[in-house]
Amino acid sequence: MILITTPTGNTGSLILRTLAESGQPVRAFARDLQKLPADLRDKIEIAQGSLLNADEFAQALEGCDIVYYCIPQSSTPDDVIRYYEEYATVAVQAMRMAGTRRVVYLSGAGHDSPLAQAAGTATGLFRAEDILAASGLSTMALRCPPFFESLLWQIEAIARAGMFFVAIPGDAKHPQVAVRDIADVAVRWLLDESWQGVNAVGVLGPMNISHNDIAAALTNALGKPIHFVPMSREQNRENLTQHGINEVLADGVGEMFEAIGNGLIDAEPRTPQSTTPTTIRQWIDEVFVPQMNAVNHDVRA
Repeated sequence: MILITTPTGNTGSLILRTLAESGQPVRAFARDLQKLPADLRDKIEIAQGSLLNADEFAQALEGCDIVYYCIPQSSTPDDVIRYYEEYATVAVQAMRMAGTRRVVYLSGAGHDSPLAQAAGTATGLFRAEDILAASGLSTMALRCPPFFESLLWQIEAIARAGMFFVAIPGDAKHPQVAVRDIADVAVRWLLDESWQGVNAVGVLGPMNISHNDIAAALTNALGKPIHFVPMSREQNRENLTQHGINEVLADGVGEMFEAIGNGLIDAEPRTPQSTTPTTIRQWIDEVFVPQMNAVNHDVRA
């Protein structure tokens, strides 16, 4: 039995669907069961509870050989690093209680960089990875760069104004990846019973790209000019707080962006194994454009 945490999130939802539709024994652990897809409910087991409640988590893990573990996002943490540490500490406690020995963990790219200890929210991901690795559990950390899907948060700005904004220089090239590629890698390790010990693998997309490259790909796909506008760290902070994110997390995200712009992810080796297939243009055509068309329809309406 495989347990999937955050089963309605970016990666968890795809992993859950892939495993369920292939007939694998899988259990979803969620706080809000109503968000689970109705068409999967007769194909999976379901457990309700919180990832911060060791007893509930351990009960969900009963009979599970392996777990996909993803720390959920919060818009209002009191302390970014402590937030990730707390989740990882509870996870280790729950897995020991249940006897689960293996975990595939969604981490961040750049763990071994000299910038890793000053990378905001990414540092939190790295700290959780370290807690899991030191626990005696067998761990497979998926070290992932920013997702292509982060562009979806700015789909209305792109539709209405032809612009998108990130606090990274426009010409800074670094790995970015499609969520579906992360899910495919996670499924492969969840189904592979041969590995043990402490492991980490990069999941880095097909090539390093810049936000200027993404703007050019959007321009070609949409048939109209799309411009990338780099933000300062202060502008990024103001933008995030206006959208309901507290100042602690806004500062953590800003520090992460600054570290990425300064080469955080360069420490993650690109190999044939860490290179995943989905290109930015393919993702734009297959994921972004359909959602963009829906936004344009709403604007016209």
